[in-house]
Amino acid sequence: MTLSPDPMDAFDAQLRDALRTLPGVTPPAGFARAVALEAERRAARTERAWLLLPGVAFVPAAWYASVHYGEVLAAGFAPLLRAPGGATSLDWIAVTAACLALSWVFAQVRPAPQR
Repeated sequence: MTLSPDPMDAFDAQLRDALRTLPGVTPPAGFARAVALEAERRAARTERAWLLLPGVAFVPAAWYASVHYGEVLAAGFAPLLRAPGGATSLDWIAVTAACLALSWVFAQVRPAPQR
């Protein structure tokens, strides 16, 4: 079974060959900037994928734990409810968790800055 060639491998091979046989003329204006932007774009995409993988694994695990151990979790938060102003404390914990989750989601879907 043969795998189809990866376009990124072809690009890397083309870049490697171009750097080995540099022409006698100066490169066009903006060449270094274009190469640097392409490298940065690839690095950002790879980094985003590596950050997304743990999140994808964490969400089902957190859901399972909350369903399976819901009574234990509720017992852990029970002292907060019995304390003076406890319901308010629990509300603030939920709001903080929601803000953190939304911040993370928006950071993941935000396009990379253009330079």
